[in-house]
Amino acid sequence: MITALIVLLYMSSSTAGTLSVPNSFSSGTATSAADMNSNFSAVTTAVNDNDSRITALETSSDKVFQGFSSGTVNGGAGIFAMAQACSSSFSGSKICNTNEFVNSVYNSAASNLSGDAWIIPIVTGQDANGLEVNSGRSEGSETNLSCSGWGANSGTFGSVVSSLGELSVASCLQSRAVACCK
Repeated sequence: MITALIVLLYMSSSTAGTLSVPNSFSSGTATSAADMNSNFSAVTTAVNDNDSRITALETSSDKVFQGFSSGTVNGGAGIFAMAQACSSSFSGSKICNTNEFVNSVYNSAASNLSGDAWIIPIVTGQDANGLEVNSGRSEGSETNLSCSGWGANSGTFGSVVSSLGELSVASCLQSRAVACCK
């Protein structure tokens, strides 16, 4: 029992926040239930504190829309070019997908909001006619929602978001900003 408590205390102190154990025990000395309970209470408090901090981090990790990149890329330039446009405009940002954009909290500091910008679609369905979950657009033979994997410059379409927040599609031939989230 004492060995298990020591292992638990060691694990808690090495992977969790600060843990202060009120009582120490030595081999061959008597231990009271009150001292053991006090130690268990300290462990419980530390574990609950860490659980609260982890939960707060998990809920705050939602991406927030930062704005449109200052630079533009055509739809077939590829994901790396889009990522670079976001990173150059908003340090540490990434290309938004439609879920991140739609679920983002309002950001009054969002900038470069003119025209429209490329955005990564979230498509459901296993067949060729998948449905983009936020715009309701179908990815079929006439329309492609990601410029054929963001690698085609002609004959296809990609998902865009307007400065008003409207989701639609546009020709991959044109250069546009990129919607950036962080």
